[in-house]
Amino acid sequence: MAGRGDRAADRGASSSQSRRRTSQSKGATGQRNGRVARKEPEVRDEEEEEEEDGDESMSEDSSEEDSEEEEDDILLRTSLDLSSKPLPPLEQLSSTLAKFKNLSSLNISAMQPSKAAGNPRGLVHLRWLGRAVKVAGEGGFGSRLTQLNMSENGSFGREEAKDEAGKWDGLQRLTKLMVLNASACELRHFPPAPILLPLTSLTALVLSNNALTSLPTLPHLPHLNTLILSKNRLRALPASLASSAPALKKLAASHNALDDAPTALPDLSACAHLRQVRLHCNPSLRRLPRHLSTWGRGVGQGARGTGIELLDLSECGLDGWASVEDALLNAPTAGTAGEEQGGRRERGLTNLSLKGNGLAELEDYRQRLLGHFRTLKILDNESVVERRKKKRRNGTSAAEEGRSDRDRVEDKRNDRARDEELEAKKKRAWDAIDEGLGASSSSAQSASTKTVEGQGDDEGNRGTRKRQVDASAVAGIVHVKKKRKQHEAGSDKAEARNSPAKTADPFAQVGLGLGGAWD
Repeated sequence: MAGRGDRAADRGASSSQSRRRTSQSKGATGQRNGRVARKEPEVRDEEEEEEEDGDESMSEDSSEEDSEEEEDDILLRTSLDLSSKPLPPLEQLSSTLAKFKNLSSLNISAMQPSKAAGNPRGLVHLRWLGRAVKVAGEGGFGSRLTQLNMSENGSFGREEAKDEAGKWDGLQRLTKLMVLNASACELRHFPPAPILLPLTSLTALVLSNNALTSLPTLPHLPHLNTLILSKNRLRALPASLASSAPALKKLAASHNALDDAPTALPDLSACAHLRQVRLHCNPSLRRLPRHLSTWGRGVGQGARGTGIELLDLSECGLDGWASVEDALLNAPTAGTAGEEQGGRRERGLTNLSLKGNGLAELEDYRQRLLGHFRTLKILDNESVVERRKKKRRNGTSAAEEGRSDRDRVEDKRNDRARDEELEAKKKRAWDAIDEGLGASSSSAQSASTKTVEGQGDDEGNRGTRKRQVDASAVAGIVHVKKKRKQHEAGSDKAEARNSPAKTADPFAQVGLGLGGAWD
């Protein structure tokens, strides 16, 4: 094909050059004869027609090559988003995906049912995914796939299957998978162990917004650092969670039905990297296990962890100190933030939330917690660091930093009453000064007038002295008004200093780029 195109191109170039030379010679002849050369009708020979045929074939070949290049560019993509689209025929979907050998991210969330494609119920299984990996062969599709988002496919969880593993069949072929998001799929069963066992590279598993009531024993997932189980119906977490996920850093099990049974929360002390735990909105929890005090610190020779840094226990039915004393107040604490302990930086608990519990209404609530956790920076979504800085600027001692909210409100009320009383006293004093000044001015003015009138006929002296008395009275009144304005300006500044400062929300959602799934 290429040789034919080259020959056609050479013939076209030579023919155009000969026609150009002929037209130039005719133009020169016409100019010499003094008239414009008349345009001759174009005569097309068979050779020129063959050249045009060759040009057309070349253009067709080039358009085919362009379309092939565009298709090659599409197949070189590393991410593919099929979310919210009608589910195509599964055989066609498998054969098409098999061509994407460089794909690292696949989004099949919220796939829509398609009767025309033979999928009236939507996404109900993943067998087509396994077929795509099998068709592509070694090094093809799936060999680089690290992220799979299959969230918001409610039909996947609703569809009853005789063999639950058969529904997930195909997922185990994605051995490089690192992030699996199966949130909001109405799942009633956890992915079977034989499906998850080959996924040794898995680092994040998102199963929030489902209908899970229990969790089986998880397979060993050595790199799993993020487990999100929020908004399910779980009454307990697996007892073997620490051994199944030793690298766990973030655990979210909020908005569940965790109760106060001793086995509801497993011992996660062996997870030496555990730093963030969110258990809020479990109103039946009511009591924390003692081993929570050592979560994230490791055990034995691996006990080098610094412990949990973020702990959210809001609205967990914790009514008194007895419900948290063993887990929090008797826990080993870290030194001052940034302090070096044994050659490593000591961190400790920096963010704690217990709001929505009866415990947070106790008078000594803040005082005990701030006195125990010296590394604490945020308590109940409020920055502790800013408050401490403000109190130190105002000369408040460290012992007063933990006073309860009720005491602070009472102090502000007393301060306001004292300020009002002082303001009233000053006002009465200024009024008395005004009255005294007015009286003295009047008496001075009358006495001066009498003196001036008794001096006889010297009108010039009488007018001069009267003007001096009037100027003195006016100067006194101006001085009083100036002092009053200065006092009012000072009162406004004091009120501005005593008014509570508005602080920005110190929180920022952290969750591996998973959006609202972390909550």
